[in-house]
Amino acid sequence: MKEVIKLDAYTIDEFKRFIGNHESNIRLLESAFDTEIIIRGDELLFSDTQDKLNKIKDVINTVLNF
Repeated sequence: MKEVIKLDAYTIDEFKRFIGNHESNIRLLESAFDTEIIIRGDELLFSDTQDKLNKIKDVINTVLNF
């Protein structure tokens, strides 16, 4: 299943902190969930099982709202 998460509600600084230097935080998520995350502007693109996508979205929401 494919899904897009738009992060346009966050400032550019919040987005950059979330992504990490050289996308290091995204790579950690990819490693933890054994998936691929593609960054396109203010969007994160995923293609995986619905269960895994829900878990990834929960982590992203938790981190961004911390």
